[in-house]
Amino acid sequence: MKKLIGRRAFLKTSLLSAGVCLFSGILPTKASNSTVLSNTVSPPGSVNDDLLAHYKIAKDYFYRKRYDKSISLFKQLIADNPGTLFLYDGLARVYGARQNTLQVVELYRNGLQQNTGNPYFLHRYGMALRSLCLGNPAAARQFAIQNEISNLYEYAAGQVLAANALNPKSIFQLDLKDFPRLLERFNDNPRNSEIMLSLPDEVLSQINNVSSSVSDMWAITRISRKPVILNKPI
Repeated sequence: MKKLIGRRAFLKTSLLSAGVCLFSGILPTKASNSTVLSNTVSPPGSVNDDLLAHYKIAKDYFYRKRYDKSISLFKQLIADNPGTLFLYDGLARVYGARQNTLQVVELYRNGLQQNTGNPYFLHRYGMALRSLCLGNPAAARQFAIQNEISNLYEYAAGQVLAANALNPKSIFQLDLKDFPRLLERFNDNPRNSEIMLSLPDEVLSQINNVSSSVSDMWAITRISRKPVILNKPI
């Protein structure tokens, strides 16, 4: 596989107006089939040079702020490769540049529907929902009403818990450990006094149990970061 070198970070801008960081890029380079599989959620060998070349074009459109072109190409690539996760992540970054957090949610939900039970899509969907709750409460409330979800923040945590149950990963556990802290910071903000997020005690207990093994790592990786942190994919 020909190695492609992209920018060090596909997007520095945030998914959220509050400064939430987006998912880090995971453009595959030379790797074993098992590594490619874990990063792309595609059958080994399916991530070919042609796909990567078109992915680079879509990114170049993004760098030049030709967002419509980038979105159109990413959508075409996803339609042809519905199980390739880094394509969804690329499109999510374009939506993020436009502060379209709801479109990011819909993107990963559609991806999960086509990759049912896949832990990586579950994780992305949960994180996108969390971003929606923290960054656009009005849209989050409308989404919850339309989908008959009584507690969207709890539902978001549930997606990541499900991902970790299927395939325990430290990144999933680190992101889960962020849920209570981000909830507390959100609720402490006077601007959110009429919204208030919540997690039931049983969900908090589950989060504490599955994330206990990464407590030291969490303290180290989060100590120098801003309060609101999203995931860095494996």
